[in-house]
Amino acid sequence: MVIDSAFRCIFLSEVDPTYKLRGRTPQNVTRTCATNWISENVDSWKKAANSCFTTRKPQHCEISCEIEGNRSRWRVPFQFIKRDRVLAQATKIPLHIHSLSTQEKEVLGQLAHSRSNAQIAKRLGITVSTVEKHHSKIRQTLGVSTDRDLQLAA
Repeated sequence: MVIDSAFRCIFLSEVDPTYKLRGRTPQNVTRTCATNWISENVDSWKKAANSCFTTRKPQHCEISCEIEGNRSRWRVPFQFIKRDRVLAQATKIPLHIHSLSTQEKEVLGQLAHSRSNAQIAKRLGITVSTVEKHHSKIRQTLGVSTDRDLQLAA
């Protein structure tokens, strides 16, 4: 999504499939205020976007959106394009990622780099069995079934 300094959506290439099912399209989101869709952390979003406009340096934040009862969490990095344009590339993250333990988050971080359970165990100084237990718990907590989905969540 490309936004202007008033936070209006100037360009949107795609809509999340969940929202698409609810009739949202890039055309009916364009020219609306992007903050209209944010249900939590709107101030963090505005601060990161404003900082990107003023410093011309990348910024990021995490937000939650709720549309017609569908709640989702997003990681949003901002990249300066030109004077009145910033690119916001939102990536959906699982709602429960913050409920993982510190070690589970470390394992998830290693999985993001496509490392095997044996490689993760060696890097973290734990047993392969422990990695496998964390791997299973992470999948259950985040509600994902494949390693590819875990990599995207990380």
